[in-house]
Amino acid sequence: MCNFKRKPEPVAPSCPLCQQPYTDEDGPQSPCLLPACFHTFCIQCVGSKCATSTEDTEQTPDSLFDCPTCNEPCSTPLELLKSDFSVLSELHAFKMASGLLELQCQDCDEQYEARHHCLDCGLLLCEECTKYHIRSKRSKSHELITVEEMRLLGKLPTKPKKKCAKHKEKNLRLYCKTCQCLICDDCPIKDHKGHEYELLAEIVEEQKVELQAQAKLSDLSTLPLRDTIVTLEAECTKLGKARDDTKALIRSHFKRIQDALTRRSLALELEVEEVCKRKQEVLAAQKRKVATAISSLENGALQARRAAENGSDQEVASTFVQIIDGLRGVREKKRDFEPQTLGEVGFGVGDGERWDEMEKKASEYGMVWGSDVRGAECVAQGEGTIKAFDGCRAAFQVKARDLKGSEWKSGGDLVQLEDGEEQAEEG
Repeated sequence: MCNFKRKPEPVAPSCPLCQQPYTDEDGPQSPCLLPACFHTFCIQCVGSKCATSTEDTEQTPDSLFDCPTCNEPCSTPLELLKSDFSVLSELHAFKMASGLLELQCQDCDEQYEARHHCLDCGLLLCEECTKYHIRSKRSKSHELITVEEMRLLGKLPTKPKKKCAKHKEKNLRLYCKTCQCLICDDCPIKDHKGHEYELLAEIVEEQKVELQAQAKLSDLSTLPLRDTIVTLEAECTKLGKARDDTKALIRSHFKRIQDALTRRSLALELEVEEVCKRKQEVLAAQKRKVATAISSLENGALQARRAAENGSDQEVASTFVQIIDGLRGVREKKRDFEPQTLGEVGFGVGDGERWDEMEKKASEYGMVWGSDVRGAECVAQGEGTIKAFDGCRAAFQVKARDLKGSEWKSGGDLVQLEDGEEQAEEG
């Protein structure tokens, strides 16, 4: 018995929020691109997110809403967001494979159903235009395939050029640098009079080069971020080992003290878990932010390459500024490349304690430390410091600073003094 593998059914690209399939441009389900992080959602979901965010009193003034995927603030108004033409290309490919895309002749104004596709000039042709195409001197050597063959090969039809919204029959073949928009030959006469503009074909070549350069810079920008991911993962591993080693030390120490300190032992183990949980959350949150930055850079680089390699002149020109600004914004955003907490945790007790005193203090015995304090930045203050250095027990204050140099206020850490063997709890 022969087993045949069925070709998987094509799946329409859909919005990750509402799970509804995307539709073509200008519809409520059309895909729009967020330039701050390069995630894509349907225009309807983005609009709902904007409406919700306007009621949020905690929303930052410069942000209209946060990306639902990575929480990156987006300050671009809804009406200025551009369509994600790479997703639209996926949508057209799905429609082609599913036979849902209605193909019309691109060589005449009759809008007859297309029957053939020219591999040389990329045009869809109806029956009459196919006959003319074969007879014409300039195209009789071109290779034609049927629309059915085109579907099987997965080829997409050439995207039709958009017309000017005001001068309906005019192609958008110019780019106004002053307004950063596409215009036709008649637009400079009145609406864009005195503006600086160039031929679309010429400026798009420059923009494609710039898009590729920006994509390369974004690739390079991911390198230190990837190193940070490695460092954070190493700290997580180190923290896990320190947690296990410290818990083992606690169990070994409390085994000698027997039942009087059993409850305290369990309490300290729980405290270790809480300290480690706090640190894990800090490291995990930082890792997520770094991963989000990498994702934004990669998505941006991919978007730039797709625009440069696959986008039409109009698509490249209409999305160029937003993509470039988005890439620069993602790259130039300030980030912390150092771990925000250390993968350290430990256990300590005071020296010179007698058993009868320890028995009395059993319920408060020991302390878990998970140092975010930089020992070299700690300063001992008070008259007790002189007695302490003379070898006498004394009370004094320690002003501690964290890894960023800020004064440590949360307390609970043990700090090793540089000029002595004793440890002091920050007051």
